[in-house]
Amino acid sequence: MWRRIGSVVVKDFQQFLRDRLLLIFIFVGPALQLVMIGQATASDIKHLPTAIVDRDRTSDSRALMATLDNLDELDVTHYLDSAAEVGPLMDSGEISVALLIPPGFAAALASPQDRATVQLSVDGSNILGAYAALGAAEGVIATMGGEIAAERRQSMGADSSGIVVLDLRPTARFNPELTHSYYLLPSQIGVIVLIVTLLVSSVGIVRERETGTLEQLMVTPLRRAELIVAKATLPALVAFVSFLAMLAITVWVFGLPIRGSLALMVVVTLLFIVAQLTWGLAISGVSATQQQAVLLVFMTAILSVAFSGYLVAVENMPMVMRWASQLFPISHYLRILRAIMLKGATLAQVRTQLSALLVLGVVSLAISVRSFRKRLE
Repeated sequence: MWRRIGSVVVKDFQQFLRDRLLLIFIFVGPALQLVMIGQATASDIKHLPTAIVDRDRTSDSRALMATLDNLDELDVTHYLDSAAEVGPLMDSGEISVALLIPPGFAAALASPQDRATVQLSVDGSNILGAYAALGAAEGVIATMGGEIAAERRQSMGADSSGIVVLDLRPTARFNPELTHSYYLLPSQIGVIVLIVTLLVSSVGIVRERETGTLEQLMVTPLRRAELIVAKATLPALVAFVSFLAMLAITVWVFGLPIRGSLALMVVVTLLFIVAQLTWGLAISGVSATQQQAVLLVFMTAILSVAFSGYLVAVENMPMVMRWASQLFPISHYLRILRAIMLKGATLAQVRTQLSALLVLGVVSLAISVRSFRKRLE
């Protein structure tokens, strides 16, 4: 009995080892995802682009600015003259943090009766970055305020032990309550559209090949380009309907706002679906069975999600991974989606990401159509 069982086990191992695609999916895919996410999550968020509006222009305000600039989390890139300049920069994504030092800051620090205040504004559409900036700024303010309070206690006595001399007033743009769902739900929409598009588009041709109907389609008057367009139509419609359904749920059930143009969001989503359809066609071209196609879809989805910023913000990734993320359409799509929904971004404000999405779609379309035609020959 054990001999017969052993023979079947040996046969299964031999078949398993011959399937290189399955081996790659089982061993290389999960290991690669673990390494990438581990590297990204092991490092803290650093170098958030920061603007400072110093309306006091004293040695105390300059000392505060220097202390903030020395933080790893913040990178002061803009010195502004007025608070009105903060909004456009944060809307376009050029800065993630803004600090406003009001006039009379140094005088309030020197006065025993007054309390100095500084205002910190963070980009609430990036939850992880917002929390990192708030934590870093609160630490600096607490340290500086504690040192000044200690000096006052020495000069005024024990009665001033509970005094607060420096107060931080934080605000979050686009997401005042820093609700996590505002960051996660747009990402979830993008991931669902990605998976639906890849799954439906990758198995269509493979199913025809397995059932033997592909040869029948090839002898019809349909041209190969027409066959490709026909096979891409259903996945595009299914993915777009899925997008509309997910969008309705996030708005009506979870209360997620849409501050930008719905028409622009639809156009961007259609472009993203087309870009992902090309990946599905490429998978269909290299897969011999539906099982192989599904395995490749999940491997592609794993890599796309890892590089998209869904689990870990792209800004928090190592430099090499940040460069690699630019090759995945979903990373650009999620940025555009969050910008339109939360920031009310216009076409001009997302043109860089939109151009990248368009280029990636055209390049992947050319590659996938060529491989698909070779498979049909």
